[in-house]
Amino acid sequence: MPLRLSLCSCLAATGLAAQGRFTSPPGIGNDGDSVVSSLQPFNTSSGGRRFQYVVDDVRSIPGPGGEALSSVALRPDPAAPTSAARTANVTLVLDHADFAALSTTFATNYSGFEKTHPLGVVNLPATVGGAGFLVTFPLPVVFAYFGANNVTQPNHTALLVEFQTSSVVGGTNYSLDCVDGTTSVSVGRSTYLGLQPCVVPPNVGGFDIIKHGPSTSAGLTTLGQHALRGPANSFGVLAVGANDPDTDFNGRLCTPLRASLDLAVPVTSDALGAVGSFAAPYVLSFPDLTAGAGVTLFTQFAVFDAARAAPQLQVSLSDAVQFDVTGPATVDRRLLYSTSSASAPTGALIATFVPVMRFN
Repeated sequence: MPLRLSLCSCLAATGLAAQGRFTSPPGIGNDGDSVVSSLQPFNTSSGGRRFQYVVDDVRSIPGPGGEALSSVALRPDPAAPTSAARTANVTLVLDHADFAALSTTFATNYSGFEKTHPLGVVNLPATVGGAGFLVTFPLPVVFAYFGANNVTQPNHTALLVEFQTSSVVGGTNYSLDCVDGTTSVSVGRSTYLGLQPCVVPPNVGGFDIIKHGPSTSAGLTTLGQHALRGPANSFGVLAVGANDPDTDFNGRLCTPLRASLDLAVPVTSDALGAVGSFAAPYVLSFPDLTAGAGVTLFTQFAVFDAARAAPQLQVSLSDAVQFDVTGPATVDRRLLYSTSSASAPTGALIATFVPVMRFN
């Protein structure tokens, strides 16, 4: 209790807001749009690794008083296999960065007021897909993040989180759920929902849906999808819904229905059970949403399957896609990394493989 009172008094004195928690990207669901297993800080390397993540997608979260960060947490990807537990010597650096001026030199991206936390040897848990934010790094000292309210350095709105790791023992690949940044305008993201398609004999693999987009061109947002290994030479619908029923109607469907039937687009399958193709997916197009607007849509193929026996209905369902559509915007997330040394002066700057992060 004395420690808790002391911390609260300190925050009150500095004007910092002790917010419960927030994520980068803000409001992220259970699964980001990508996953990384090898290009991450917690893989073995003779000279160590240096990974600098810079996210400007959280700049609007802090109020005038800033946010008090006491921990950084990562999570495994829900669809990834288990990663082995391990130990690593970890140094964690937090800072405000100028996102528009990022360079391939690590130190150049610092504000001059970076906070370096040598955490020493850290136990990293085994990861199981869908386990949540179990990879946690408590900070020995609270970090004040001001985002767009950074009065002293107005251009430094991005949150910089850097891992310097060495002496990794116990494993190589380590699953981390990610959301990639973009270098051009984006209109949202798409994720596979459930990954539980029906299996249509004689296929061994499932009736898989493949997502395209969302993308934008000439003021139109397009959502695309096609599928493989469904019932051959058949007919059905592409279900498009605003809700996820997540029900198999007490076993009457061979997999859960994950898209409400608010819109049913007629489809047909070919002799191999393909519904559309990479070159010719089934697409839905509509005018770009306005800035700040957003909508979530669910899509899933349902195709007549005469081979289904009672009590199941004569229909086979693909797995499903969740499209989180936004107005046109960039996704301001970047990674600067080196896999050769924990103290490398320079690295490669990319827009991919940036983990979903939670801050308390």
